[in-house]
Formats: sequence, C-alpha cells, structure tokens
Amino acid sequence: MTTVADPLLALCADLPQLEVPAGTRVLRDGDRSDRILVLVEGEVAVRKGGVRVAAVATPGSCFGEMSVLLGGNHTADVDAQTDARFFVLDHATQALQDHPDLLFGVARLMADRLRLVTAFLADL
Repeated sequence: MTTVADPLLALCADLPQLEVPAGTRVLRDGDRSDRILVLVEGEVAVRKGGVRVAAVATPGSCFGEMSVLLGGNHTADVDAQTDARFFVLDHATQALQDHPDLLFGVARLMADRLRLVTAFLADL
C-alpha cells in the first residue's frame, strides 16, 4: 500500500542520514534547529509536556517541519524509542525554498495529518 509519506522518502534519497540509538532525543520542545528529520526506520515517541501524544514508525514521517514552516521553535520532544535512522534536511527553510518538490512533499504530509485530526474531531 502506498502512503502519503512514500514520495517524500524518494525525494530524500540523496540527503545525509542520522543514525541514533534508542533513548536519544532528536528534537527538543522549545529549541530551534532549522532541521527536518524524515524517518527511514525505527520508532519515535512524540511528547508534549512529558505526555506521549504519538508513537510513529511509518517510514517517510517527518519531524521538525512545523517549526521550519512557521519560523518558530519545536513544539514537542521527539525521542527514538528504538534504534532509528533519519534523512536529515539541514538549513531546511532555504532547502524547501530551493526545492519545491520537497516543500510539496512536506505539505502533503501535513495536509494528511490535518485530515486525520479533522476526522478525529468530527468523531468526538
């Protein structure tokens, strides 16, 4: 089954990779990095205020994109639950401006998340 994340993985194939052991915090709530991480393999936990709000193991999922696109700080902690590997897009603000295909891939992922949240809220 093809997911929205699959095209983003293909677009990132030439980017550097980051391998981290389980337990590593890869993004910290309140920090700013101008970096987007795209999950290649492994599982991460997303936490807000110490509360786990998501577990993500889908290759092609990205992290850090909200702070890049909004020009602000990270809005959650992201911790590797298992050994994990990411594609790394440093200087992401400029990179997304220079590569509209990457920007479109990130936008599609965010639109898919918004669709899921909207469906969840409608079910409440």
